Amino acid sequence: MTAIEAIRTYAHHAPSSEASVILGELARNDPHESVKVGGISCLTELCETQEISMLVTLLQDLPAVTWAVHIEELHALKKLGIKPPSLFNLAEVDNLELKNTLTQTGWNLQNQLADGI
Repeated sequence: MTAIEAIRTYAHHAPSSEASVILGELARNDPHESVKVGGISCLTELCETQEISMLVTLLQDLPAVTWAVHIEELHALKKLGIKPPSLFNLAEVDNLELKNTLTQTGWNLQNQLADGI
């Protein structure tokens, strides 16, 4: 069983109030990128807008290995209808997948400039 499978199984069987706290903790503090992504993904599936909102600070961090955590958080924000904070720190990132995600989710810098963020 992979870490993602274990996280998904836990999220499915645990009481939602308990799961949201644990999944948020994993997304914030686990050293493994895949566990962070799994935590964000499960929180999104559980529609835990409060926990996802608290994770926006992850978008300000440099990636541990890849931009997967940032990409998952951007998708979560979009799916749950949460407006992200300023994303100007991502403007100079030279990563095609991240740039595609910013475009696909509508979280591009032109929108933020127009909104005065």
